[in-house]
Amino acid sequence: MAVFVVASLAFAVAGLAYFAATGSGQGPAYLANTQNLTVSPASPSGSELYPGGSADIAATVHNPNAGPVHIHSFVLDLSQGGGTGITDDKSPDCPASSVTFNGPALHDGGLTDFVFPPGDTTLTLSNALTMSLSAPDACQGATFTVYLQAANA
Repeated sequence: MAVFVVASLAFAVAGLAYFAATGSGQGPAYLANTQNLTVSPASPSGSELYPGGSADIAATVHNPNAGPVHIHSFVLDLSQGGGTGITDDKSPDCPASSVTFNGPALHDGGLTDFVFPPGDTTLTLSNALTMSLSAPDACQGATFTVYLQAANA
């Protein structure tokens, strides 16, 4: 009986040591393939844009991934709009240079990232588009489209 108690106690101590032990080491870690977000063309939302004024712009960001994606900022996508990232429906009488994107667009002044959960999220950037004081009269009533892309730098 004494041998059985000693053997049981030995196994109990060994089991406790196994589960209470800590350690470290090296090993491989693998990340799932992350898919790119897509950003719909943005347009002014809320108030109309006028010379010297600014407007918010809104776009839809689609995250096809299973988890959230963090983005530091948004910049103009210069592969769109003839290299400007901005188009309008009254060009050439109202050149895209009549408006300026106030970017890069940062979340909380750059203190935190934008976070996009899986699916579609509306992105609204406050006062992101400004019309020049020298914008021609042809820009009156123009609809501007702003092409954005994510930037993590």
